[in-house]
Amino acid sequence: MMNVNVGQRKKDLARLNIILKYLQENYKQNIALEDIAKLVHFQTNYFCRFFKKHMGVTFIEYQNQVKLSYVYRDLINTKDSLSMILSRHGFNNYKLFRTLFKKHFGDTPMKVRKHIVEQD
Repeated sequence: MMNVNVGQRKKDLARLNIILKYLQENYKQNIALEDIAKLVHFQTNYFCRFFKKHMGVTFIEYQNQVKLSYVYRDLINTKDSLSMILSRHGFNNYKLFRTLFKKHFGDTPMKVRKHIVEQD
């Protein structure tokens, strides 16, 4: 019985690694759930449950977190305009971006940038 669990966990981990590697390489594009599910030979609904179970967030939430981390990095490390940064990292919907950013970082992108600059 224990070997079955270990074997299944290894299989699940291998699938997660495929998913996360693919996302890291393609995060700028909007990845359809159907496409990412096919990558690991899952039905879309099962993929959604699998990802949430193992990662604690939905695939879309995780994809947005990855994009936000890159936007944040560029926001504090470059003088590029916000629109240039958003375009670079695949955020096409500014309103959605702003909502996610504020929820994740507690402030607007410009206030975060200003605060970081003031600390230097």
